Amino acid sequence: MSLDIPAPRRISLSFLISLAAPGAQVETRRTVLKYLTGAVGACSLDSLESFARQLQPGSARPNIVCIVGEGLRWDELSSAGSTLLHTPNMDRIAREGCTFRNGFVVNALCLPSRATMLTGLYSHTTGAVSNVEGKIPARFPLVSDLLQQAGYQTAFLGKSHIEGALMEHKWDYYFGFVGQADYYRPRITEGVRGQYGP
Repeated sequence: MSLDIPAPRRISLSFLISLAAPGAQVETRRTVLKYLTGAVGACSLDSLESFARQLQPGSARPNIVCIVGEGLRWDELSSAGSTLLHTPNMDRIAREGCTFRNGFVVNALCLPSRATMLTGLYSHTTGAVSNVEGKIPARFPLVSDLLQQAGYQTAFLGKSHIEGALMEHKWDYYFGFVGQADYYRPRITEGVRGQYGP
């Protein structure tokens, strides 16, 4: 299935999740991110809160996996036609879930882009506008906070690059690092809700 969604419009996350039928493909204008990352960046906070209210604890809910590959182009996966890389597991996720063929990034910097994906808000709204000073104020819920309210278990793996995004928002599980890793002495943190690593 392929849909042409004019941009820029507010897109409800519940609408996007409802498209997650096997083989569904959502097409907008610009190709940058795949899977749920494009949806999260395009959603407004009120639609995320509405989505969380619709998913009551104990109700049937889809599994939501958001994969962000830094520097990964849309056409590098074999599901997108690449013959250079063989990506069978990613291909299976694309085939069984919903793919977003085109999307856009509102900020080309790591931290502001992640803040936008995690909150559904523009960088100037949260104050996360550079890679140097980046903290999302606690008054802005993350997608994970809203999913937890709906009974989901949440996990974050990899680079957050946002001070406090791992500990202050209390992911159920996390494993990763806050910013750029030091090549020789990486500091990787692991923990569960209420317990934080070194």
